[in-house]
Amino acid sequence: MKYRYLPATIMLSAGAITIFICMYNRYETLRSLEILLAVLIIFLIIGSLTKKALIKIINMENDKTANANVNAKEQAETEENKEEEKADNEDEGNQVN
Repeated sequence: MKYRYLPATIMLSAGAITIFICMYNRYETLRSLEILLAVLIIFLIIGSLTKKALIKIINMENDKTANANVNAKEQAETEENKEEEKADNEDEGNQVN
């Protein structure tokens, strides 16, 4: 949800800059609109690709964190099981004597 408006923000920022440049250089209206349309389409695509890349990166980081948590839990459980087995073996040894 954080990145919902990213493509539109990038596109509109590029469009505003383009219009100011066209006005400064005194392009004809039709020519300015053609340039603006091309810029808006190109930067919409760039914004969409950026959004997908950022989401993918964040998901990879979340997966790494989740895997680290799972590995830590598994390691703790393994250590607990080893301690329980050791205690059971000691109890069996005491019962035999």
